[in-house]
Amino acid sequence: MRKLILAVCLTAAALAVPAHASALEYQEGSIGPGTVYGIWVPDAWNGDLVLYAHGFRNPNCPLAVPTTPGAICLGGDSGTPQAVRPVRDALLAMGYAFAASSYSDTALALKEGAEQTFQLKKIFGARVAPPRRTWLWGHSMGGAILVKLAEQHSGEFDGAVAACGMIGGSPTEFRYVANARAVFDWLFPGVVPGGVASMPAGLTFYGDVVPKVLPLFQPSHPDFQTNAAKLLAWAAISQIQYRYRTFPELVKGALELLYFQTLGTPGVLAAAHGFPSDTRDVEYALGAPIPWLDLAALNAGVERVAADPESLAYAEHWYDPTGALEIPMITLHTVADAAVPPVHEDVYRAKVKAAGREHLLVQREFAHDPATEPPDGHCTFKPAEELAAFADLVEWVESGRRPEGATIR
Repeated sequence: MRKLILAVCLTAAALAVPAHASALEYQEGSIGPGTVYGIWVPDAWNGDLVLYAHGFRNPNCPLAVPTTPGAICLGGDSGTPQAVRPVRDALLAMGYAFAASSYSDTALALKEGAEQTFQLKKIFGARVAPPRRTWLWGHSMGGAILVKLAEQHSGEFDGAVAACGMIGGSPTEFRYVANARAVFDWLFPGVVPGGVASMPAGLTFYGDVVPKVLPLFQPSHPDFQTNAAKLLAWAAISQIQYRYRTFPELVKGALELLYFQTLGTPGVLAAAHGFPSDTRDVEYALGAPIPWLDLAALNAGVERVAADPESLAYAEHWYDPTGALEIPMITLHTVADAAVPPVHEDVYRAKVKAAGREHLLVQREFAHDPATEPPDGHCTFKPAEELAAFADLVEWVESGRRPEGATIR
């Protein structure tokens, strides 16, 4: 316990260190055409490498090294949450080397991300030195990437932190996104361009989606009360179950879901050669009745999509986890995540339990105080929360003592 407290204190202190306050070496390079990576090595390197796997990135943005200023596009870096840069700098200040690669594609790039993140470790060994230990850390889609690496190449890595991760696998995520978009369209027909399995060419989220969706939920809108009630119903559908705490959190969640769905669908269709989830037999339901919502009409009128075997096989291969962990993993999720919902934690826990590897998985759920903090959402962790998880992971590997998992409020 003393060691854990010391580690957390060190990480908290490191947050106060300005970016790159200690001397370090920075290298850039490419893993084949269209891929760029960055390697940071502090002068007082402790011999360990933190290998970072970023999440879904806006396909309208250029490829860039994650965590660098060049990776910011359209007001924010969709692949690396804001907490990543201070966490990276804290780890560097504590002596860890850090490496991160773009993938050779934006949007949903599980195949590219897994292959190129794995290659980056080998590049680090050749350009710097073979690391003593290698730690995996990733967000969102990056969580799915490191689950795949942890399950299939465990001998290369020592532990992993998956934050807001798609750890339940692509089939879980594709099914959820399809259901969430279909129900949204039924409640708000014609508002968002395209549909569950189609998207207009050249669509942008901030130019084509936000201006149509956001005004619906402003109090100045003449149908605000009706629209708000519809959005509450959307979140209550059993196949969605978005656990917001405030109305701004609900609106943020809907927009985050639509961000990934609208921008990600074209790439998914191209990679999978079709839509990789079949919704024809889904029976939409409610956990608690909403008197005005006609479920029969919803089930009769909602968009349905069919999937062929090839596209379903793609989702399974890239990637449906087995749960066969061989290295310790800590997973983090916020309660209010409508882009990669917390059900991923449930799905992966069940797989790990079935594989007999529960002793290697620790899960933590965060619910920040909506009265005093900004609305929660996808990957809205504080740097100190992720650093504490990393410190716990290191101590776990070094001491063999498994840390606690919990809902942290």
